[in-house]
Amino acid sequence: MDEIVNKPYRVDPEGYVSLPMLGRIKAAGMTIGDFETQLNRVASKYVRDPQLVASVAEFHSQPVSVVGAVNQPGGQQLQGKKTLMQLISIVGGFRSDAGNTLSIAREIQWGPLPLPNATTDPTGKYSVAEISIPELLQEKNPQLNILMMPNDVVTVPVSETIYVVGDVHKAGGFPLGEHKDMTVLQAVAMAEGIDGTSDSKHSRIIHHPDDPSLRSETPVNVKLILAGKAQDLPLDGGDILFVPGSMSKKAGLKTVEAAIQTASGIAIWRF
Repeated sequence: MDEIVNKPYRVDPEGYVSLPMLGRIKAAGMTIGDFETQLNRVASKYVRDPQLVASVAEFHSQPVSVVGAVNQPGGQQLQGKKTLMQLISIVGGFRSDAGNTLSIAREIQWGPLPLPNATTDPTGKYSVAEISIPELLQEKNPQLNILMMPNDVVTVPVSETIYVVGDVHKAGGFPLGEHKDMTVLQAVAMAEGIDGTSDSKHSRIIHHPDDPSLRSETPVNVKLILAGKAQDLPLDGGDILFVPGSMSKKAGLKTVEAAIQTASGIAIWRF
């Protein structure tokens, strides 16, 4: 077996590897473990109890896909071995509205994803897992930066966002990230407080602004909440907290529509 040990062999277009003594052995459609089993089964005809081990040395024209909140989503043809972070760099990095987790789906023929939370999807064809984007970027756990395999699909969802507009110091969108909700008090703190010219006691929460048929409003007295004299109210993803100026309370629906239009194009602040 010395003729085949520690030497690279190419998989031909038909999915076979040609090895001295052993002949052509099918590799396409198999996990590394399955290929090793077949390799040792063939080698056992010539050697007693063979212990041959295989690994993937290099991929050529390795197609992968990145979809969602990245700057250049779509398919990529990678050359050679690439890690997840290298792939994210190739697609221009995460957008500012990216969520706090990404998901990876891998064809089961390449084996399960080397991640502790990896599971097999209901079809049995893919290994799937989620990765914390902050942990990946902080590089505190190098095991998260896995090597990519052919036809991997990386999905980066958009984070649900709370919007604060009107007479505040820092109007903008604030992604919920790992948190499922936010309160009015927290949102005002994110917006660095209200302006002195605001009429905060006539503030409003605008719910579901993207769907006019579901749009509703909740009056909220931000002034009393800040003073600890009123109950703090929860905000859901997509909600807009509108803090009017002292003159804008007379504008009625036009002011609300302006708030919605402002929120749709406002800056997203990440913390």
